[in-house]
Amino acid sequence: MQEALQTFSETLSLARVTHTQDHLEVATTLNSIGVVHYHNSPSDSNKAMTFFQEALRIQIASLGHNHPDVATTLNNIGRQHVLEDNFDKALLCYEKALHIRHEKLGNDSVDYAVTALNAGQILHQRGEFDKALNLYHKFLCIVQAKFTDSHHVADVLKDIAEIYEEKRDSGKAVEFYEKSLKSTKDVSGEFNSQVALLFTKIGNIHFETENLDAALQAYKSGLRVEQRLLQPDHPNIVMALTILGQIHMQKKQWDDAARYFIEVLELQRSNSRVDRQDTLSTLDSLVLIYKTKGDTTTSIKYQQDAQRMRQGITGNEHVGIPAMKPCTNDVSKERLPPSSNPIVQYFLEHESSCEGKNYVAQNSKNVLLSAKDSASLSAT
Repeated sequence: MQEALQTFSETLSLARVTHTQDHLEVATTLNSIGVVHYHNSPSDSNKAMTFFQEALRIQIASLGHNHPDVATTLNNIGRQHVLEDNFDKALLCYEKALHIRHEKLGNDSVDYAVTALNAGQILHQRGEFDKALNLYHKFLCIVQAKFTDSHHVADVLKDIAEIYEEKRDSGKAVEFYEKSLKSTKDVSGEFNSQVALLFTKIGNIHFETENLDAALQAYKSGLRVEQRLLQPDHPNIVMALTILGQIHMQKKQWDDAARYFIEVLELQRSNSRVDRQDTLSTLDSLVLIYKTKGDTTTSIKYQQDAQRMRQGITGNEHVGIPAMKPCTNDVSKERLPPSSNPIVQYFLEHESSCEGKNYVAQNSKNVLLSAKDSASLSAT
């Protein structure tokens, strides 16, 4: 980043000497310096707004208010407002940029898609779901027509699914989660954390709608992925096994339930960092399972194990065994990472817009840059 900043600073000095202070080449370089500051560090990103606003002033003076280069800088200013949690100001910038790009470039340009996505995410966070869906679908239509594979497509499909889930449209939510799952596999392969997350989200919806067979299938698929990625005693895997055991209990499939909870218990006992209350919960489940199966001997064995553990925790020799907690609706909540929909925006732009170029190449005028990849900045 420092090397890029030095290079652009030298370019800016040269442009000001070669041209005038308000030359468009100066504005282009100011925009690029703003992008570097934006990505450099949270404290340094505040400097970005100064460079973006100066670039915008020069562009408007030279080009007018409705030029594509003005839209580029408005998009960058909007992203900076998002970073500062000024969402209303950000949306205003995006709406201006959308208007310019629609008028000058058409609503099938990648530039238009860039800003449509950024605006859609703010509307999504504000709960304006129908408007957000409209912009998300516009983004998808453009990007899917121009690029064969893009992880941005998978991400936006997931965002659409999350909106339908929030709207309580389970069928549509599952449909778009499955589309996101397919797109993710196509781009990144089957064994990655995003695939596991999507299987979990699909499983959650099926569980909430009491489609337990479909929930089991989804959760098992997610577990298979996580077992390839994580250590055997990772909390995600323990949680997944517990969920599967709980669902088999609800289906009264006691042998399958016992198998999962025994595996959970073995993992918990082999990991000294596990909260003993979690181990107690597993023992209580096994007590109930074997009592229901009519296997009194095994049920008493696990009951005694639980009693000894409670005595070790409380020092009380007469601690009773609490009733088993029912499986909650959001069975995988504890192992889900934060939702990606609250303003995780993907696009920040370097220089002027130009149709007919390869927008994902390093020499692109619109660098497609995700928040996750922001550590590596592509310069034109």
